[in-house]
Amino acid sequence: MKSSLENILLTVSKSNVIDEGNITQAERLIVESLLQGLDIPRAGIWLSNENKSAIECKLLVDTFHQTETESLSLQRVDYPHYFSQLDSERAIIANDAQTDSATKEFTQVYLKPNDIRSMLDIPIRHKGKMIGIICLEEIGKIKLWSQDEVTFSAAISDLYGRAISAFERNQYQYQLEQQNQNLEEQVKQRTQALENSLEHLQQTQEKLIESEKMASLGNLVAGVAHEVNTPIGIAITGITHSIESIKELETLLTSNKLSKPKFEQSLAHIKTANELIYNNLTRAVDLIQNFKQTAADQSGYEKYTFNLARYIENTLCSLKPLLKSYKVILSTDLQPNIELYSVPGCIAQIITILIQNACYHAYQNGQTDRRFTFTLYQNEEMIILSGKDNGKGIEKEVQKRVFEPFYTTSRKDGGTGLGLSILYNLVVNQLNGEVQLITEPHQGCEFILKFPQPNNA
Repeated sequence: MKSSLENILLTVSKSNVIDEGNITQAERLIVESLLQGLDIPRAGIWLSNENKSAIECKLLVDTFHQTETESLSLQRVDYPHYFSQLDSERAIIANDAQTDSATKEFTQVYLKPNDIRSMLDIPIRHKGKMIGIICLEEIGKIKLWSQDEVTFSAAISDLYGRAISAFERNQYQYQLEQQNQNLEEQVKQRTQALENSLEHLQQTQEKLIESEKMASLGNLVAGVAHEVNTPIGIAITGITHSIESIKELETLLTSNKLSKPKFEQSLAHIKTANELIYNNLTRAVDLIQNFKQTAADQSGYEKYTFNLARYIENTLCSLKPLLKSYKVILSTDLQPNIELYSVPGCIAQIITILIQNACYHAYQNGQTDRRFTFTLYQNEEMIILSGKDNGKGIEKEVQKRVFEPFYTTSRKDGGTGLGLSILYNLVVNQLNGEVQLITEPHQGCEFILKFPQPNNA
């Protein structure tokens, strides 16, 4: 390629405009660079519509007639032979556009009225698919397109594909931010309602501690922000994973190292992350809408028999992004044949609280070996579920208060002191069981939950 074309290509590829996500500025940079590099008077960007029945002009600059156009559309039904050539997804090199078999359909309605003699149509590809063309046109004389010019135009077209990726990334980020803002506003509204009743809760706190505080806690503080944080946190982690996968794809695409297996693998990861985001944001909305009904809803759910180990594994799958973000290695030893007749949502909430409590509180800053283990087995009398971490443990003066409502050692970091109290309430009142805490400073922490197998009644 001629050095003059290489210099223009290098300048465009290094321009911030390509990766900033402003597609309008990127389109103008692309077109102007092609006009300059090829020394032609007319260039435009055309994108296919959804069903590929037409191509629509995004920007068409004509320096000969000193015009700009953005509203042209060419229909497949009017130019079937030209569109069949586009379907091959190869460049159309028409030195004499008025006689070339691929472009002569335009002679009377487009080429002659604009005195266009030569055309070069370069495919625009994005995420492995052809989404349109860059159309380059010579006015008043026939131009013999050189291989250097074709190669240069194709490279510039690839940069436009990169600009589209940046634009879509910005749009995706904007949509996620809007969704998060909407969720945050709903949380604020419900939180305000809770704060209005906080004074009453504080007055009854001592009574709750001395009597059946755990049984009534769900009805008093149902659906507080502590519970909403989990699905939102998982969704944010999914977003981060999706963005990183997209960035990796962009890097491989730009360096021409993107293979089909890698593309399919990354696409599967992004799809999984998006499903995870959707499921957890939906769950967050449901929690907010039922803000004062957590305990009541739990008692109102239909009971049925389910495989406990399988249900725990399924719940842990949705928590893997949270574990990954805190670099916690999860292991399980779950007896496979335990059947439980109960409310499945109760088990999901217990597992979520144990994982969340470990991630947020168990490990020392700088601790690299972070592990958490679930163990499940059944003896003749009880089902025993254990959640154990290898973190910093709990000081003795704190141990006796960990299940009290509103008690937390991390209030300055946003802790509410409700997670373990809700767990206690679920195990004792929903499952008719008991909770045992085994811990020593610097020796990790283990929560042992014991509950009977209810009769299917």
